[in-house]
Amino acid sequence: MKAYLMGDFSCLYFPKDFRPAKRNRIDLFQEIINKKVIGIKQYLNERSFSINFEDNFKLLFKMHGNRSNLILFHDGKLTEIFKSHLLSDHDINIDELDRNLDLTKENFIESEGNLKKVFPTFGLRIRKEIESQGFNTETTLEGKWNIVSKTLDYIENPKYYLGFENGLYYLTFFPEQNNKLVQGTAFEAINEFFITFSKDYHLNRERAEATKSNNQQVKKTEQYIKKAEKKINELVNGVKYNEIADVIMANLHAIPQNSDKVELYNFYSDSNISIALKKNHTPQKNAEIYYKKSKNQKIEIDKLNQNLDKKLEELIELNIYSDELKASDNIKELRKLIKAHQQVNTKKSQSDLLPYFKFHFNKFEIWVGRNPKANDSLTQKHAYKEDLWLHAKDVPGSHVIIKHQANKAFPKDVIEHAAQIAAYYSKRKTDSLCPVTYTPKKYIRKPKGLAAGKVIIDKENVILVQPQRP
Repeated sequence: MKAYLMGDFSCLYFPKDFRPAKRNRIDLFQEIINKKVIGIKQYLNERSFSINFEDNFKLLFKMHGNRSNLILFHDGKLTEIFKSHLLSDHDINIDELDRNLDLTKENFIESEGNLKKVFPTFGLRIRKEIESQGFNTETTLEGKWNIVSKTLDYIENPKYYLGFENGLYYLTFFPEQNNKLVQGTAFEAINEFFITFSKDYHLNRERAEATKSNNQQVKKTEQYIKKAEKKINELVNGVKYNEIADVIMANLHAIPQNSDKVELYNFYSDSNISIALKKNHTPQKNAEIYYKKSKNQKIEIDKLNQNLDKKLEELIELNIYSDELKASDNIKELRKLIKAHQQVNTKKSQSDLLPYFKFHFNKFEIWVGRNPKANDSLTQKHAYKEDLWLHAKDVPGSHVIIKHQANKAFPKDVIEHAAQIAAYYSKRKTDSLCPVTYTPKKYIRKPKGLAAGKVIIDKENVILVQPQRP
């Protein structure tokens, strides 16, 4: 006998033979292994039964839907439990599980035909069958009892039917519309139900999980596309930094010294424009700043367009994958499809992975190389000459970059913090103090043939810090 006790499906299955799994297998309830079975106890009006072993051991099968469990008792005391997180099961008294219900006609009449009160064990399908036979408020108590009595007689000698509703199979005693009659004993009926249910259950469950994950990715991608399109539109259609710079240069004579704001005529839009200025800079220097911003703005637009194209391609792939999930009607093919999709995503995420970690300190960005190869990429491809480069002196470690901000010097506390990070991500991470080299990136060279992560420093400063995890 196999007992499937999952959170959303619990069922027994009686295979003709038993082949123990070679992997992921463990022997539970070792006290009763090889003990003789002396009987089976079905508890009255309860979805539980026990297999009784010699030496007064009882293995309780509590078949309560998503709270199903297996519990071992010895001399009436609980000794082992399968699902220990079901805390109320620790207090079960196996000798008090029988529910002695008064199912007589007299009690039914006295209870005025209250079906739920007299027959609390009747499930939804039995109540539905009884109601379909005319059990309603207008039926006499005698008539109601006749319907119930007839149903009880049928349940004592039942036939078994396999039904399908809301995407799931179910087993029932009643020949509802389109239900399939299952030939044979209760064991054969439950086996056919289990096999039929499992086939669709696992397919639908795994497809639903994959579909949910894919839908979340679709939503995330669509939101990114929407935001990127909005940002590109703002940058393209808004006032451009190079135009602001041109307006400043055309009106140098009209800009008062030490102004932090000025209103000038914008000949591009034929209207006045308010321009923010650096108070301690000349008009020419302010124009230069805006020209630099214009260059960065163009880079930003190009980058946004590249990312947008990439995300649009991803969205197409996600939608195709969604259609493939819907069309999958075989569990093996579905698993192959999901595995292939995961492998593609893993490769993409690895290729998209930046060669550095990013941290923030006092409004400055600090980038830390992931490994020797990533160090080279960080320093040679991602860092600009104005950025500050740091490295633990004379030992292997991560390259660290403090990103330059226009017209801002690197504060001492930011350099110190970045140096502590460089010390931490080095062979000196356990030292009390570590010397760290720092210098503008323009003084770092990588001659051909030098090992990964190795560089030549033309000019350096050194700071002594305590290694500290960021």
